[in-house]
Amino acid sequence: MSILASELLWLRPALQSDTVPAQNGGRCTQTPIVSGVKNNLFPDVSAAQRAAGVEHWRKVFVAVKNADNLPLVDPRFSIEIGTPGDSHVLLYPGTLTDTLDQVTARPYGYGTLASAADAADTEISVTTEADFSVMTTKPFQVGDLVRIDARTTVLDSGLSEYAEIDSVAYTGTALTLGLTAGLTNAYSAGAKIASVIEPGDLATAVSGKSMTGGVTYDDTAYPIAVPQIGGIYQTWTVTVTDHATGALSVSGDLIGAVGTGSTGVNLSPSNPNGGTYFTLDADGWGGTPATGDTLVFTTSPAVCPLWYRRIVPAGAAAISSDPVSVCVEGESA
Repeated sequence: MSILASELLWLRPALQSDTVPAQNGGRCTQTPIVSGVKNNLFPDVSAAQRAAGVEHWRKVFVAVKNADNLPLVDPRFSIEIGTPGDSHVLLYPGTLTDTLDQVTARPYGYGTLASAADAADTEISVTTEADFSVMTTKPFQVGDLVRIDARTTVLDSGLSEYAEIDSVAYTGTALTLGLTAGLTNAYSAGAKIASVIEPGDLATAVSGKSMTGGVTYDDTAYPIAVPQIGGIYQTWTVTVTDHATGALSVSGDLIGAVGTGSTGVNLSPSNPNGGTYFTLDADGWGGTPATGDTLVFTTSPAVCPLWYRRIVPAGAAAISSDPVSVCVEGESA
């Protein structure tokens, strides 16, 4: 079994604002961002904005939605193709809840090979999309993984590889990268170069379990299951509403009440967007429950939160469409 490209979805955050950073970003929604649709991510840029220069930040969540709950192993995120206009985009790692005013991560960027490189070369010359040398925190750094790619897209055949950066020298838009090992392949000038975000395996998770009163739940023998289809970031409170019958109620910290159940049967509250939020096994309950006792835990979806920062420099030329492509490569168990 494997994860299909169609099972990787770009999802919107709960908040979006170009004027109030604390109202831009936040948690993941289940609303997909459809690829190839104008203004599906960034807004149009006015003539006044082009003249003065403008920046837009957008948060996205790259989500794995596999029915078999396969994790995306060793994923790598990078800009696949930069913008065709005078603007450029930088990527920043996000968190499951951060808003723009809370972003502290470093940027990752894109360029093209300035001159041909031969197999076994340990140094490459890159032309970056903008003058990254003036940035305090730069998008190509020693220790980064860099993607070198001659393919039209990551879904096509052709030459590509990853290499580790050993040294970096910026001079305006000219960038010289030393590599820890020689290239496996030879590349022509114009091949794509991008620094790579490595977030770790994308899988659903449970954290922060706590209990009040005499009720217990053994999540070692009976792990709380969080499906990729239906699972969300939420802190859940499961409350014993009648200890005599084992009746339960379920509530999320943001979405509120989602259903009821009983300790005598598996508890799997339905997500109205599809799937279930989680499953508690009936055999996991124990202790001496009393009415009002609670089980609290947090579920996390299989997502990678990313920030896109589009920078339109002052004096940028008008362009009818200014897309950017971000690629994901990884494996499934």
